[in-house]
Amino acid sequence: MSTVAADDAPAKRTLWRRISLALLAAAFIALLWLSGRTAHAAINGDLDLSTIGLGTLALTITLYLASHGLRIVRLALLIGGWRVGFRTVVAFHLMTASVGLIAPLKLGELYRVAELCNLVGSFVRGVMIAWWERAFDVAAILVILAVALAYTPPETHGVFYGVAALAGAFVVGTALVFFVAPENLRRVAVLIIRRYDHRWTVPVLRGIDSLRRAIRQAPAMVDKKVTSLLTLTVLIWALEIACFTIMLPAFSTSLGLAAEGLVSFLSSVTQGETLVAALDNGLASEDIRRYLAATQAPLVFLGLAACVVYALLRYGRGGGRV
Repeated sequence: MSTVAADDAPAKRTLWRRISLALLAAAFIALLWLSGRTAHAAINGDLDLSTIGLGTLALTITLYLASHGLRIVRLALLIGGWRVGFRTVVAFHLMTASVGLIAPLKLGELYRVAELCNLVGSFVRGVMIAWWERAFDVAAILVILAVALAYTPPETHGVFYGVAALAGAFVVGTALVFFVAPENLRRVAVLIIRRYDHRWTVPVLRGIDSLRRAIRQAPAMVDKKVTSLLTLTVLIWALEIACFTIMLPAFSTSLGLAAEGLVSFLSSVTQGETLVAALDNGLASEDIRRYLAATQAPLVFLGLAACVVYALLRYGRGGGRV
C-alpha cells in the first residue's frame, strides 16, 4: 500500500504543477488584457483623469499602494518563516490583488486562495492564512460600519444592516471555529467511540481528527502577532479611507460620511462593480469611476509585472517547488 502511495505522489505533484502553471498563464493573459484596456481608456480620456489634479492623483496613488504594502507585510507575518521569500510574497500579493479587479463578486479571491495554498505547500495552511486576512479586514469593516451608523442620520442606516449582519456572523463564526470547535470535536470523537461500532466509524474519526488538527493550526499562526496584525490592519484601512475622501471630496466633510461612502463602495465592488465595469462605463457615478482609475489602474500594471516576476521566482531556474 505504501509503495502505491509513493508511486502516486510524483504523479499528483506533476498534475498540480500543470494546473498551477495553467492558472498562472490564465492570470497573466487576463492581466495583459486588462492592462491593455486600461491604457487604451486612459489615452482616450475615458477614465476622466484629466479632471484630477496631478498632486491629488499622485497622493492617492501613493497612499493606495502604501496600503497594499502594509497588506504585504501582514501577509508575510501570517505566512511566517515558511520557506517563502519576501520577494515572492510581494509578487504573489500584487498579482492576486490585480486578478481580483477582473472577476466580479470577489471571485478572484478563489484564485488567491488556490495560489496561496500552492505557495505555502499546504492546503490547510493556505486556507487558514487567507481566512485570517479576511477576519482582520472584516473586523475593521465592522468598526467602519459602527462609525457610519453613529455619525449618519438613522434613515440612511437600512442599507448597512445586511453588511453588518454578514460581517458580524463572519467574526463570530471565526471565533467559534478557531477557539471553540477543536475541543468540542474531541468530545464528538469520544462520543462516537463509546456509542458506535460500524464500518464508517474509523473513517469518520479520522476525518474529525484531521479537521481538529487543521483548525488548531489557526490560533498558532497569530500567536504573539495579534498586536502587529491589528496595527497593520488599522493602518491599511486608514489609508483606504484617506484615498476615498481625497478622491471624493463630497465624503470628506465628516468621518461618518467617509465611512458611509466607503462601505457603500465596498458593497458595490462585492456586487461586481470592478475596474472592468468602470471601463465599460457601467458605474453610474463619475466620481467612483475616477476613484477606481486613480487607485486600481496603477495596481493593474504593477500586477502584470508582478505576475512575470512571480512566475520566474516560482518556476524559473531553481524555483520549481510546488
